[in-house]
Amino acid sequence: MKAWFHVAAMTVSVFVLSAHPVVAEADFADRRMLAESEYQRGNYDEAVRLYSELVDAGDPLAQAELDAIYLIETDFMIAASEYQKKNYELAIELYEKLAVTGDPRAYNSLALIFFNGRGVEPDVDTALNWFNLAIGQGYTRAMTMLGVVYERGNQIPKDDEAALRLFRLAADGGDPVGEKLLGRLCAKENAPAGC
Repeated sequence: MKAWFHVAAMTVSVFVLSAHPVVAEADFADRRMLAESEYQRGNYDEAVRLYSELVDAGDPLAQAELDAIYLIETDFMIAASEYQKKNYELAIELYEKLAVTGDPRAYNSLALIFFNGRGVEPDVDTALNWFNLAIGQGYTRAMTMLGVVYERGNQIPKDDEAALRLFRLAADGGDPVGEKLLGRLCAKENAPAGC
């Protein structure tokens, strides 16, 4: 009788567990990877939504990722605030710490700081390196900003074809500013080939 009761209890437990909307660990891993991808692309709201769903579904690792995002977001807001206050030295220090974590917004912010010479001597090569790191992670705002740099031709040779490629990448990635600038570039009388 004891063995029968044990088997019945296990069957009921399995039934109860399978009826609960708990996500399998393999699905957790896939969804964490998707959330991380969204975060790296700069889609922070979507990343938070995905991680929150994982937390609600019982993923034990998602809460740590969500906490890390909130800490990074706080650090990013502090860095941006210091930049707005023209405390460039501290802003650069904070953005560099965020860059070590792989934050593409920090890469983009550093690119703009070095390109425009805010608190440092203008350094186009360093700026281009930071832009390319952000673009390498799919950060559409960096694509748009570097496209503007090429379109204007300030400090680097004007290159409408490069601007076109970058605006198109940004627009395809969902950046509305990139989409608008792509349309504006292609509406020019001397629009680059490929518009």
